[in-house]
Amino acid sequence: MRKAWLVVVVTGIVVIGIIAATFVFIISPEPGLQYEGVYEYRWDYDGPGKYHEDRFFFLSWSPGGTHLASNFGASGAAFWNDTNGGELKTVDLPVYDPHEEGNAFWDVKFNPHLDVAAVGWYEGLAFYDLEGNLLSEIRGRQARSVAWSPLGDEIAVSWVDDGTSSISLDVLTYPNLIEVYSRNIEKAFDVLEWSPDSSHLIGCTRWHNPLVLFDRELQERRVLIEDSLCHYMLSWSPDSSTVLVPAENGLILLDVESAEERHVIPQSSQNACGTELGFAGVGLLYSGAYSPSGDMIAVGHYNGLVEVWSGDGKNRIDTLLFRPCVTSPPKDVYSVKWSPTGEKIAATGEHGVTVWEAGE
Repeated sequence: MRKAWLVVVVTGIVVIGIIAATFVFIISPEPGLQYEGVYEYRWDYDGPGKYHEDRFFFLSWSPGGTHLASNFGASGAAFWNDTNGGELKTVDLPVYDPHEEGNAFWDVKFNPHLDVAAVGWYEGLAFYDLEGNLLSEIRGRQARSVAWSPLGDEIAVSWVDDGTSSISLDVLTYPNLIEVYSRNIEKAFDVLEWSPDSSHLIGCTRWHNPLVLFDRELQERRVLIEDSLCHYMLSWSPDSSTVLVPAENGLILLDVESAEERHVIPQSSQNACGTELGFAGVGLLYSGAYSPSGDMIAVGHYNGLVEVWSGDGKNRIDTLLFRPCVTSPPKDVYSVKWSPTGEKIAATGEHGVTVWEAGE
């Protein structure tokens, strides 16, 4: 039987609306576990739209691994300084009311080489530095998802133009923001990722929609899965041969060339507190991410677990708790990401972000 966790909690108050920042240090006495919890950024919100405001969906590390960025619900984005005790900064866009219907932050991603974050939202595409200062922006269309090229000199954007009802996938240069490729698409992508070898883009629309592969020039379009359960993220293997895709039966390791399943990491049959799942859907896998070396996969479950698997998805290495097992039901995990060096794993979900660091 797994031994109990020792949890030490230090709580401080950060004044941004009403935010409680709670840092949780989790030490496991069990020698089989590879990762130790470093801290948890907890957001306790009790205002309008609480159901969404307490949820952090997308997640991105800065290229130096010093900062994390996420969007909280539909209301905004936040940066954390990962090297300074979790200092929190919010991103405020001009002329922005977080509770006005239609306003939403859709996506946030750091440039792979520059300390610049791209934020896709209801009114356009905005770029920020690590302090949350606005650098540049494009207004007039919804930027539903974004993806930086591996070199960071281009950015792909899934646009929705409410005025003309047009939906497109564009590639822009950075920092000049000049359009170099554009293609009309049927549905806007909620998730968009660029392959590490720069050759392809992959995108999907949430819940039972096709998983679509494009070449870099957006000329070739190929459907890899007709009915995918893409949620908040997709992840390429470092060699660009495989993509991790959430599905009803687990997390698919999908061969991009053949569009065939290499393996499926199963859903968890228990929740994070160790009890059998009592209702349908709790075992869903919302997210999976390859480590920078490709030898491990982090998996985020709907039931509050984060698991570490081998790179082929066949051996489970570690099981982590997104939140200490004191809540019922356990809090959902929406996204998982490895730090650029692979030494840390971050996960977003209900009420905040949790980070784990590899042990000695």
